[in-house]
Amino acid sequence: MTRLSIAFLATALVALGTTAQATDWVAGKQYSILPQAQRTNVAPGKVEVMEVFSYGCPHCDQFRPVMKRLKAALPANAQLVYLPASWHEEENWPTLQRAYITAQLLGVADKAHEAMFDAVWKTGELGNLLWMCNIGNLLLAMGLFLEKPLVIRLAAIWTIPGLFIWFIYVVIPWSLFLGSTLAHVGGLIVGMIALSRVRMDRTAWRWAFGWYLMVQLASRFVTPAALNVNLAHAVQTGWTFGSYWTFWLVLTIVTAVVLWLCGLFFWTIWPADGRLNDNSATATVRFDQ
Repeated sequence: MTRLSIAFLATALVALGTTAQATDWVAGKQYSILPQAQRTNVAPGKVEVMEVFSYGCPHCDQFRPVMKRLKAALPANAQLVYLPASWHEEENWPTLQRAYITAQLLGVADKAHEAMFDAVWKTGELGNLLWMCNIGNLLLAMGLFLEKPLVIRLAAIWTIPGLFIWFIYVVIPWSLFLGSTLAHVGGLIVGMIALSRVRMDRTAWRWAFGWYLMVQLASRFVTPAALNVNLAHAVQTGWTFGSYWTFWLVLTIVTAVVLWLCGLFFWTIWPADGRLNDNSATATVRFDQ
């Protein structure tokens, strides 16, 4: 069974700006026929046409119009499939590869494919993943899976300010959305259940503050300024400050105080130092420290 591999052909066509039709392609020139039959994932009797791609590849993004024309021109006995590449670790290709595979397992790969390219190369919406509330849920999940109490504690601390910010800037002006509600309210519930087991120490808020500084720094360098993720680029709309850095300093101090108060509140309820509330006689299950 013949397989057409067009990964490198894509790069060449984009570089040359060609608009050649598939009927003009010649074996050995625009494509190569593999000497041995390869295992395919299509039904018997079908010809598998495979694109090796990455959402992080600019040439793959530019090649999309050609791919659409090629897909539309395929004969009835041919089927287009995709193989996500991962060889550029420094450009997050492995992560983007897993994104495609996850969408494939969920049965939404066809719907998500174009949207993922647009999110990376047009709208920059992937930058929204770095909002503290979003990446905080990921951090909480990692803490639970890896059984790391410190990670659970700092993620749980962030669920409180994240909930208030979400309510003020999303719920009030825009109403409730299922996805964001599950992320913020669900994350808070999971965080509290986990925190009741690992308990809170007196220093976790410092780690939560350090985590905030790291994420905000990343937001400034890797997300579009228009998104203003974690207020890393500009003063919040409607607020008045003489300069962004004055605003940043005030925001940083307020954040540190809020995180300290949240940590103190949780320590009062679930202290990790062995002190229990007078009204509590409930045994707790702890991960190994």
